[in-house]
Amino acid sequence: MTNDFEELRQAKAQCLDDLRTHLPDYANRLNSIDPRLMAYVEDAISNDGSHANLYELLGIRKEMRLMDSYDLDPARVKRSLRAIEGQWANGRHVKGGLKFSTPRG
Repeated sequence: MTNDFEELRQAKAQCLDDLRTHLPDYANRLNSIDPRLMAYVEDAISNDGSHANLYELLGIRKEMRLMDSYDLDPARVKRSLRAIEGQWANGRHVKGGLKFSTPRG
């Protein structure tokens, strides 16, 4: 069991190293889509990623790899985000967006 845990710890450390090394290459593209994406990635890899789990970090790394493989249309991504989030004004939801049937949305 300890050996498995150590392998996961090493995998997480390698993933964090990969993300930190290559994040500057993706910064402009992430910010052109939505600055919150860059803030999310920076937060996930901060403080040795102790608050992020391995699968979250692997997902971020995979998304960056996909950005290399496929053309990304920032306008289309923004439209999709707007459709999901709806419209907001002064920090309050105004209309639209996806509706969820849970108490917290």
